Amino acid sequence: MFRHGPSACRRNRAFVRWTSSYPSKVRAFPFKLSPQDALEQMSNYMVSASYNLQAALDEVLRQKPQPPEKMVAIYFPAWLIDAEVEALVTVSGEASRFEGVVTTTFTNSYLPGHTMNKLSTTSLLSDLSLEEAVPFSSDLLEQHGTNITCLPFQTTPFPMVEDAKRLPAEAATIGNFHIDPSSIQVNLMAAYPILLPLYLAQFTFFDISKTVVVEAHSEEPRISVERVHWSKGSPAPNSNNPPDSWLRRFVGWNEKSTEDAPGRHSKYFWYPQGSLASFSNIASYTIPSEWPQRLANTSVVPPSLLIPDLGSWLDSKLTPESLRSLVRSNDTMEDPRVRPFVEEEVNGVRKFFQLSEERAKAYAVLDGVSRDTTGDKDETLAEVRDYAFSSDRLRDEATPSWWRVWESK
Repeated sequence: MFRHGPSACRRNRAFVRWTSSYPSKVRAFPFKLSPQDALEQMSNYMVSASYNLQAALDEVLRQKPQPPEKMVAIYFPAWLIDAEVEALVTVSGEASRFEGVVTTTFTNSYLPGHTMNKLSTTSLLSDLSLEEAVPFSSDLLEQHGTNITCLPFQTTPFPMVEDAKRLPAEAATIGNFHIDPSSIQVNLMAAYPILLPLYLAQFTFFDISKTVVVEAHSEEPRISVERVHWSKGSPAPNSNNPPDSWLRRFVGWNEKSTEDAPGRHSKYFWYPQGSLASFSNIASYTIPSEWPQRLANTSVVPPSLLIPDLGSWLDSKLTPESLRSLVRSNDTMEDPRVRPFVEEEVNGVRKFFQLSEERAKAYAVLDGVSRDTTGDKDETLAEVRDYAFSSDRLRDEATPSWWRVWESK
């Protein structure tokens, strides 16, 4: 089983003292699956799919698939992040070079809230319903007759911005696009602390253990199976396993079709049910209005085709080392940028993002009209200018009050 810190939740006085400082901003997703439901979900894959090796060898080895040696229900802390970020980007083509400010909007991007071994290196981002998130309370300590172990928040997302600004220039290049790390600026950022319900089960086969993770907030959960690569391991001393030569070949074949299947795994997990998730979720981006025409005259790959590359690039920056650098002992929850994951808060932030996009479009139109050298455009120019200026005002009015509080500090 993965190593993790001491339980932060107990049904006793110590727990009460701990939760007395547990922030009201935290929202938890209830366990929709009971332990038995989770076991049934696992069994579909631990025997028939990922463990088809054991099923195939069952008759030869005369052993039946065993239940997990250990199984625990935990609340895993995480951050969902909404942010609008801009930076100076230089485009280098074969015969041209130009630059401008690019604005990128992130919604529901994911950051682990705990440095738990391996589990903190994979994204648990999925479709999370605002309506299902509830304030954390002692009522959630026991669900489906099972005690829940709760891990405390260790990380804070806000140092990521300063860390990004310190990146070397050569580390901030995606295709022909070169980001100036020192120019990175956040126009708005909200971090929502949540607790994700998980079942962790440890299975042992041929004397080697691996952990299975079931995301219990959904009745059709994603299942993550730890990649152990039995075929590359060594049999335990005094093992009763079959001869190593044919067993290793059989296991290796099985691994290629399961935990090494292309597009179905991360570094530490493969996904027999559900799919690999990204940490970053890019909702939109805005480029300078003159770029489309300039890009059309170059061999540079359009920005829209680089969005997956940008997401992968951002994901690659989240390593166990960088995550540990986000561990803070101070009370992050007091930061005004930490918001409860509720409809009012999220909608307010998304409205700002929407008005930012409309503002960018208005100024793109204004720039186009200003560049037009045909005919009498004074009246049109005045109307478009008024529209652009009004978009400034609407965006400013939509700025959340808590963001102004933070900026004032």
